[in-house]
Amino acid sequence: MVLLAVGIGVALIVIAVAIGLAGNKKLVESGQIINRGTRFMESAEIFTLNTPDPAAVSSSVKSFAVYEKGVSMKGSTADQIYTFNGGSWAAKLKMMSSADGKSVYRFEFTSWKTSNGMPQDAINMNRLITSVEKMFLAFDPNTQVSTEALDFKTKHSLF
Repeated sequence: MVLLAVGIGVALIVIAVAIGLAGNKKLVESGQIINRGTRFMESAEIFTLNTPDPAAVSSSVKSFAVYEKGVSMKGSTADQIYTFNGGSWAAKLKMMSSADGKSVYRFEFTSWKTSNGMPQDAINMNRLITSVEKMFLAFDPNTQVSTEALDFKTKHSLF
């Protein structure tokens, strides 16, 4: 009897994982997300591109489809700083410099909650960073992207 219960439990886990992978595959195929490693939020992405019009950047950021999924944004065209809140996570996009016709923007997740060691809302986090990447590539197809490991601390609690 116990063996049967264990077998059913394992089967249910396998089915749940298969359904999750199928959903992820559909999002990748539709271009809503990029297939990333499970720790993608632990690195900042730095975008170097031909200087885009600040108003166009603000307009593009405001049009991200991820807002339909409960994500909010605050930002400033003048300052070129945008903050995103997904409930269980937060992120920031900031123009770091602009000189000689080139601009450098930095995108990073500033906080996220985990469940069983994984971000609670990794899909929407991935949707956002994919939207940012697509936006910069639309402004300049020769956008250079580099990553930088974030220096962060984790909180551990028993309850």
